[in-house]
Parts: sequence; C-alpha cells; structure tokens
Amino acid sequence: MPEMVGLWERVKDIGSGGFGMVVLWRNVTTDQKIAIKQCRWGEPGSGTEALIQPKVRDRWKKEVEIMLKLNHRGIVSCMPLPGDFQLDPAALPRLCMEYCEGGDLRRVLLRPENCCGLPELEVRQFLSDITDALCYLHGLRIIHRDLKPENVVLQTVHGKPLYKLIDLGYAKELDQSSVCTSFVGTLQYLAPELFLTNKYTCTADYWSLGLVAYEVVTGVRPFLPNMPPAMWMQHVSRKDGSVTVFPLSAARMQHVSRKDPSHIAAERMEDGSIQFRSEISVCNHISPPLRHHLEGWLRRLLDWEPRRRGRPLPPAAGGSPQSAHGAGGQGELVEGLAGMAVSTPAQGAVQEYIARETGLEPSSQQLCLPSSADRPVRTVDTTPSQSALQCWAPPEETEWVLYVFNAGAGGDGTPNSEVVPLPPLVRDMLSNTEQRPEYYRQRAIYAQSVFMIQRNMELLNLRERARHVHMMSLAMSLSRLSRLSERLVSDLSRLQAATDLFLASLACDEDSYLKQAAAGGVSE
Repeated sequence: MPEMVGLWERVKDIGSGGFGMVVLWRNVTTDQKIAIKQCRWGEPGSGTEALIQPKVRDRWKKEVEIMLKLNHRGIVSCMPLPGDFQLDPAALPRLCMEYCEGGDLRRVLLRPENCCGLPELEVRQFLSDITDALCYLHGLRIIHRDLKPENVVLQTVHGKPLYKLIDLGYAKELDQSSVCTSFVGTLQYLAPELFLTNKYTCTADYWSLGLVAYEVVTGVRPFLPNMPPAMWMQHVSRKDGSVTVFPLSAARMQHVSRKDPSHIAAERMEDGSIQFRSEISVCNHISPPLRHHLEGWLRRLLDWEPRRRGRPLPPAAGGSPQSAHGAGGQGELVEGLAGMAVSTPAQGAVQEYIARETGLEPSSQQLCLPSSADRPVRTVDTTPSQSALQCWAPPEETEWVLYVFNAGAGGDGTPNSEVVPLPPLVRDMLSNTEQRPEYYRQRAIYAQSVFMIQRNMELLNLRERARHVHMMSLAMSLSRLSRLSERLVSDLSRLQAATDLFLASLACDEDSYLKQAAAGGVSE
C-alpha cells in the first residue's frame, strides 16, 4: 500500500484481524484523521482473489452495509470513502471510519494500574455507553455477536472518555423468526448457545456484555479465566443445577461446587477445586452500592439458559420480581441499570448510616465536602430533615468524598484510618514461601498486591486531605469566632457609650433639679 494517496498520508497500521486490517490516514492539508478498514486479500490483480471465500466476501460486504446505516454515539461512525481512494469495481469495499485515539478497551485493561478493574467513573461510563449502543442495535434487529474488549474503542469528547463499539463483521440482522444458528465470534466471550451452535437471539449479546462488564470492574473474566472456553464451559454449564450439556467425569465432579443461577463467577482453587461466587470480587475500585446493584444485573445477564437471560430473577421469600419486562426486550439492558438510581434520603438517614458504619453518633458528626475553587471547605447542614442531595457529587467528578469528623474529639478530629487487610492470595503466599504457585495464580497474586498498594495509597491521600479539610474547617471556625468576637467588642463599646451617655444625662438632670430646688423653683 502506498505511503501517499492524493492528499492522504499513511500514518500507521492500528489494527488487524483474520481477514482485515485498519490503517490510519491523515489529510496533509486539513490534518483530518480517518481509519480505513480493508481486506488483506482479494484486491483485483493481486493474485490473492482465490483466498477470499464467498462466505468471507459476503460477510465483509455485510459489515460495510450495516456500518454505513448506523448512527449512534456509542458506535464508531462511518463516512463515505474520500475520492482519492479510487477502487476497482470488482474490489471489496473499504470502510472509512472516525479515528478513536484512545485505542481499544483491551489496551486499557492491560495497564498495570487497571489489573483489578477500572475506576468507578470509567466503569459507569462504559456501562452507559455500551448498553445504550447494544439497545440501539437490538432495536434495529441487529446482533453484534462478537462483543469483547478488543471491539470497544475510546474516543475523547470534550475531555471525557466515550466508549464505542466497532467491528460488526460478525453482526447479523435478525430474520422473521428471530433466531440464528451460525457459529461466529471470539470463543472466550461467546455465549453458550453460539458455542454449541444452537439457535440464538439478541440475548447472546447479553452474555458477552456480562463477561466484559465483569472484566471492566475486576480486571479478569468471571468464569475460570485461566481455562480455555471448552473447559470452563463444562463447569459453568452446571449453573442452574440442571443436567449439563458438558458431561464431567465422576472424579472431576467431586471437585466442583454446585452452581445456581445466582452465581456470577467461578474460581479454580489451589487444590484444583472449582468454587462459584454470587458476588463480585472485593478487589475492585467501585463503591459498595454500585457493586450491589451490578451483582443483581450480572446475575440476569450471565444466566446459562438463553430464554431466562435478561429476565428478572425469581423473588426472594416474600419479595417481588425486580421487573415486569420479558427476555429479549430492547429495554432489558438499560432497565437493569436503571435500578442503580438511588432515591434521595433525608440527611438524618445518611447520618444513621454513618453511625452504623463508624460507631460515631449523629450528634458527634461533623460533615464536610471537598473544597472547591470558590469555597475552601463546604460544611454539611446536619439537620435531620434536610435533603441528602447536599452531599451529592456530579457524575462527572472523578470521586465522591464525604469527610466525617468527630466534633467532640480532641486532636485533629479525624477517625482512625481504615486498615486494608492482606488480600487472601497475598496472605497465603507470605505464609507459604516455599511453594511456587502456578502462573495464573502468580498473576492473581500480583493483581491483589497492586490493589492493596493502590488502596493504601488512596487511604493515605484521603487521610492527608481530610486533615487539610479539617484544618481549613477549624480555620474558618476560628475566623467566624474572631468576627463574632470583634462584633461583640464593638457592641459592648456601643453599649458602654450609651450607658455613659445615660449616666451623664442623669447626673446633669439631677444637678439641675437640685439647683432648681435650692432656688425655690421646684413645685411638688
């Protein structure tokens, strides 16, 4: 491929797959950057025409056809191919796309600092962007079928990250029967029904989304990430306790715990046993309320049975279903996330929660918010009937912090720092230094060690900032007291002056009275 095509300069190759490659081009006049996807082979006269099977040719044309008709902020936008790129009528079409400079999600997840997942703000942004994009596709009766971190790219818009879907080469438009049976997609993120070449619907994308979402939160895939798909699916197929489609030997069955629909993760222990979990791994960077809501959402997405996937879970004893929606509906993905919206409690409820978590009674709580440009310290009104919205932080802020001080304590008023316990794998490694763990376990130990260091650094920084906020709060209180003292002194001075004037006037009146009485001019 030439280095210059008209006014377009070839910058670099930014991606490649089994059949396609993506090249970054820059317009030397306008500095506009575009990404052009083209097939590796099949160019007329290249001698590689026979390498492209009709199925691949049809799939390629289908992707270009689908991409050109989509218009959604969560899907990479496509545009007409610049006129400088003249194509032979017999050549496969090329796809001209916007360039997303942030790279793909896999590159982000592979950064050392993200080995235990992304920060909460980025997790929320990912969930919002990608679920919205999938709902858009499903509304057009299109199944992506190959959702994975490599097919999610980042674009910066007004200084904020925006996650976008790419590579709809495996996407399929649903026919009238709403089921398909072809085997496509990347195996690690493939829904079970696709892996088994069974009929499937758009709920196949739900499964893939659940796997990717769990990885975005924790840094690892939920189900036995050290195993190939054919092996871990043997264990996960026992999800609901029914007959498995992957029969296990009696010897292996003894090492597998029972699986039920509430389980969203599985881990291979050091003794070779398989343990399932209903909770997200604690080594993550999201808040407990978000984690709680995500766990319920993931249980719906990671249901082994496609017909149940996306439906509300059965109610607990005496409870009610989470939703009235049925499976496969366009609103299923966002409906589950909508449950994360928290009602606005009164300030008293927030302080009762703080009391339960810290043991500090509401009457002893002094609450402050982080400083801003116009207000160094913002003190929270602790009137119980006040709305707790005063403690709320805008969604675009990188973190949400509410400082809690002991108003009746001496010293700096800050509570004792949280002690981050040693993660279980790190503790096991330190207690058994003679044993060399397997590679996948070494990676897990490394991730938990990094998480522990990150968490301790965060707590240290928070404590130092809390001390600063408390000092600023004390300085503001001292300033208020100084102003009150000055006002009190001024008021006392005015009162003293009025008193002196009154006494002087009284003395003058008394003297006049005595003089009048002596002159006989005073009548009774």
